[in-house]
Amino acid sequence: MRSSDFVTVHLPLTDETRHIISHEELALLPPGAVLVNMARGGVIDEEAFARAISERRIVGASDVFESEPTTLDEPIVSPLASLDGFQGTHHIGGLTKEAQDAVGQNLCEILKAYI
Repeated sequence: MRSSDFVTVHLPLTDETRHIISHEELALLPPGAVLVNMARGGVIDEEAFARAISERRIVGASDVFESEPTTLDEPIVSPLASLDGFQGTHHIGGLTKEAQDAVGQNLCEILKAYI
């Protein structure tokens, strides 16, 4: 991670991967690095992630949180949510009408090719 300016995380959340990225790993990133969590909430220690961002050592983004909102109206409750240098979205972002239409179209194309 020492030479990584941009890191994306894609892991399942298991006992072995919970907080697999914490203070020690974040300290390895070079100043100004970008960390994006596309895995599951809990893979990155949110307190450590928030500290690194608030100290302006890194910037970050995530569409997953340790405490996931279940609707778009529910606020994101995380130490990351209000930080400058952080962008976050609800993990249910794929549930938009446009996303679901695209999934339906793709499924129809697959079925047509199969038949």
